[in-house]
Amino acid sequence: MEEIKITINNRQFSCFAGQTVMEVARQNGIYVPGICYCPDLKPETSCRLCLVRIRGVDGLVTSCDTRVSDGMEVITEDDEIKRIRQSNLKLILSKHSKSCGSCRRVRDCKIIKAVKECETKNVELRDKEHHPSYSFGPAIIFDPNKCINCNNCIQVCNRQGVGYLEGKGSIHFVIFHLGFPVHL
Repeated sequence: MEEIKITINNRQFSCFAGQTVMEVARQNGIYVPGICYCPDLKPETSCRLCLVRIRGVDGLVTSCDTRVSDGMEVITEDDEIKRIRQSNLKLILSKHSKSCGSCRRVRDCKIIKAVKECETKNVELRDKEHHPSYSFGPAIIFDPNKCINCNNCIQVCNRQGVGYLEGKGSIHFVIFHLGFPVHL
């Protein structure tokens, strides 16, 4: 791979062509939030928290799927980025269950970390319509109450040939339980 140089927040870094802006930032200790990001999956860009500014590009771009190029200049924090991240996070949380205390990921929660790092204030979590969770053996548990519409579970099921989940629109899922579809 070709080694190139990019600048993030006025600091120059060496990286490899083909890496994403998020990968380079995180490898160099620069936090860029991204609750839908999974390094083993194709970026879905659904959370829109990883927005950054690139010199010479109009508007903000998602860092999880933007490939670096030699000489690229990136800004990961400014007032506009902060405001948009906070708004996007509030939208995600408006659909999220408030049962953090009973969640097994509470100690390593990307959402809680993003709320703190993005300095998101006045977040109100309310009780939502409750949907049952589904367990397909010890390795696959789907809880639609904690879904953030990242589609990572669908990608994993498709990659593994499991076929338990299919996406239907932005917030509807079809779960195949005992061979029969259960619409959420």
